[in-house]
Amino acid sequence: MKYTDDMPDRLHELNGSNFEIAKGQEDITGWDVKDSKGYIVGKVDDLVFDKESLKVRYLILKLKKDKDLGIDKSRKVLVPIGMAQLDREDDEVYLQDLNIDRLNSLPDYDKHMLNREMETKTYNTATGRTVPVATGDDFYNNDYYNDTNLYKNRRERTAERINEDIKDRNAEEIADRDRRHIKDWNNEPIADRNAEPIADRNAEHVAERNAEHVADRNDERVEDRNIEDRNIKESRNRETTIPVIEESMEVGKKVVERGGIRIRQRVVEKPVEENINLREEHVKVHRKNVDRPATDSDFDANDQDIEIREHAEVPVVNKEARVVEEIKVTKEVTNRDEKVKDTIRKTEVDVHDLKDKK
Repeated sequence: MKYTDDMPDRLHELNGSNFEIAKGQEDITGWDVKDSKGYIVGKVDDLVFDKESLKVRYLILKLKKDKDLGIDKSRKVLVPIGMAQLDREDDEVYLQDLNIDRLNSLPDYDKHMLNREMETKTYNTATGRTVPVATGDDFYNNDYYNDTNLYKNRRERTAERINEDIKDRNAEEIADRDRRHIKDWNNEPIADRNAEPIADRNAEHVAERNAEHVADRNDERVEDRNIEDRNIKESRNRETTIPVIEESMEVGKKVVERGGIRIRQRVVEKPVEENINLREEHVKVHRKNVDRPATDSDFDANDQDIEIREHAEVPVVNKEARVVEEIKVTKEVTNRDEKVKDTIRKTEVDVHDLKDKK
């Protein structure tokens, strides 16, 4: 059976279905979700699984409104399961390649509109890649839908704990065995056995007898200890399970900040000055003494009002704002190849046949 748009019931939400999380795996519903920078962006609302292959394809992330982080509203989005990892210790989910910008760009999730077109939009936005709408199972054949990435950190922690448990159990067995030997040695009634000989015999006979008893008991204790050691080893070989562990290295990518520029526009003021020539008028009155005969025109001027006004020029400032420069900011994306080197560990178990010594 292949996926087609005519078969929308292939993908289902886990809650409310007849399916449940596989035994031994954590139910991450309700866990906090962190983006690539470690900010809590929401919680796991549910999981979406493939009913045909019985594999989880998406986790439903319920984004939490947080204006400080740039999340404008609460909503649900899909995240491909391979892009999420569980924290080694805490009940948290880490999105290693998703930052706030990409989360804001993811399309809203609506279970009634879940089809291959929505899946393709989600894939393109989350991964930063561009692929056409695909059909068939090949759509999921990539690391972004590999659900083993989700439990990778927890498997490594489990392997470390198994090794620690084996070391602790071996240390307890050795310590318990030593305590039993010390107790047997201290409880041996040497003093009681030597009380009567000390009273009846001289010091020389007492010393000889004590030396014989000590030598005999030492031989017996050595033999008992060897037998007990063999029994412990045989019991341990029958009951102890030794896991063979091998690490594998998976190389992924995540976006990190490497610098940048910040452009801030502001208005500043600076003093300017210009020289201008201004004209002013000033009225001056001059009087002079004269001695001449008066005429009729002189008498006619007695009833006149003469008004002379002064004028002056003042500066008038007119300012005009003009665009004198434009700043254009672009980003250039380049690709480079890098070789990643690391070491991986594995345990080697050597099995030796223990033959009876004759």
